[in-house]
Amino acid sequence: LNTMDWLAPLLALGHGIGRIGCFLVGDDYGKPSDLPWAIAFPNGIPPTDVPVHPTQLYEMTCYFLIFAYLRYFVTNQRNRFKGQIFCEFLFLHGLSRFVIEFVRVNPKYLLGLSGAQIISAIMIITGTIMMYRLRTSDKQIP
Repeated sequence: LNTMDWLAPLLALGHGIGRIGCFLVGDDYGKPSDLPWAIAFPNGIPPTDVPVHPTQLYEMTCYFLIFAYLRYFVTNQRNRFKGQIFCEFLFLHGLSRFVIEFVRVNPKYLLGLSGAQIISAIMIITGTIMMYRLRTSDKQIP
């Protein structure tokens, strides 16, 4: 659990950096949009001349914020328990991806949800259950 807590902020940071790469390549963008920050990716994968939601930047922002939150706020909490940072990572990462996925063009599979949303829901549920179980056990970090 200590190792998972140590790695969780770095996972968020790495995923945020990875989304910069997706943006530069023009991959994993969202639905068409007329918002002022919508972007066309004429050389993207696949290409689009229609302005779309830059979901890569939405995710990058979320993951950098998750990194900052986990690194600076949760890490310095007193009475933190082993696994807390990892549980919060699972919950926050799952929640951000679940929400952003509504403006993405991925196919829907189950109950109108995309594969990423189903995985995100599993992450949210797992993080919540683990948080409850670990919090109620007496594994406090000194």
